[in-house]
Amino acid sequence: MSTAALGLWLDGQTLLSDDTVLWANGEIHLRVRAYRVTPLPPLELIVSARCIVFRGKLVLVQRDLTEAHILPGGRLEPGETPEQAMRREVLEETGWTLHEALLLGALHFEHLTPKPPDHPYAYPNFMQPIYVAEADAFRPEARAHDPHVLDSEFRPLAEAQRLISARQQRLLEAAVAARHGRNKSCAADRSPAS
Repeated sequence: MSTAALGLWLDGQTLLSDDTVLWANGEIHLRVRAYRVTPLPPLELIVSARCIVFRGKLVLVQRDLTEAHILPGGRLEPGETPEQAMRREVLEETGWTLHEALLLGALHFEHLTPKPPDHPYAYPNFMQPIYVAEADAFRPEARAHDPHVLDSEFRPLAEAQRLISARQQRLLEAAVAARHGRNKSCAADRSPAS
């Protein structure tokens, strides 16, 4: 997808945040924009998928070597859809299976530094769709050892908001609103006809 075509697609989405990050010990500089999106971003730009996981009024907060965050997930494997990858990665990282997932948004990454040697992923732009789901069953035996993931636990929303970045705070607010809207429509679907 050309940069111009990506720009046209993004113009139709709702921007939630816009900032920059450093990866790989500061060698890779990226602009990161979070969007509330429909439909799924262009598949050729998706390299991984993430999920904001709720359990009632609690949200799953994951701690890694550098920060606390609310976006477990990871890279797509060959033949996987973004949702399949997200479900597999959440299970491997946290031990939780998920109920029905709702597409919430996407992170759009734009490289601001030259392409790294042997870079196997989309460049200069790549995307991570973000889903929202309710936790289903805890299966600790399904967790894979990952030295980067220290722990995952459900926390009250206010506590989670204090632990995460401003970008993730906007995503969490959008996720809460999306759940609230979904719960309203589900309640309307269940109400008896007059």
